[in-house]
Amino acid sequence: MGFKQFFIKHKGFLFLILFILEFFFLYGLIQRLLINSNVFVFSWPLVDDFIPFVPFFSVFYVLFIPLLILIFSFYWNSQKNFYKLSFTLFLAVTITSLFHLFIPTLILRPIILESNFFTGLVSWIYSNDLPFNLFPSGHVFYSLLSNLCLYSVDKNKALYLFPVTFLVCISTVFIKQHYLFDVLFSVLLSFLLYFFVYKKLKN
Repeated sequence: MGFKQFFIKHKGFLFLILFILEFFFLYGLIQRLLINSNVFVFSWPLVDDFIPFVPFFSVFYVLFIPLLILIFSFYWNSQKNFYKLSFTLFLAVTITSLFHLFIPTLILRPIILESNFFTGLVSWIYSNDLPFNLFPSGHVFYSLLSNLCLYSVDKNKALYLFPVTFLVCISTVFIKQHYLFDVLFSVLLSFLLYFFVYKKLKN
């Protein structure tokens, strides 16, 4: 089997691997490369300061990966749809990486004084994710985009999962992992990329 035939047969998995590599490795690498650079703070004090810190929402924040895995599982028997979702998420993570590289941002996180399961989960999230490169939000961008992609294939499954997607998205501001502007811009990017791939690039 030549490379071209191999690529055509396995392109869905290849783009999925590229997405995973960018998401887990390039993201962290860019964070560490730009840790001492000048950064932007996209905070709206009158809005972001009004949003309370709710550690309980950390539970929904960590549902992000299981949500993506579940959505991918619906595509397992459709090579075409699996490829389209993988390719779309690869484009999304590449766009996100470019924003992180050229528009590095910072969030000012709260000092956690309480000690319970949920604050412990938030502390674990904070310790594994530096407060840099938050614009756009990967959690919002990838989860909403995946749900939109699923909607084009199976409206019922997408609608059932939308409440979980919504909770994942809003959890980012309630645990002070993102500012509201990060979230709103990520929502806009999700719809723009969805329409570009699924409406403009139909095949």
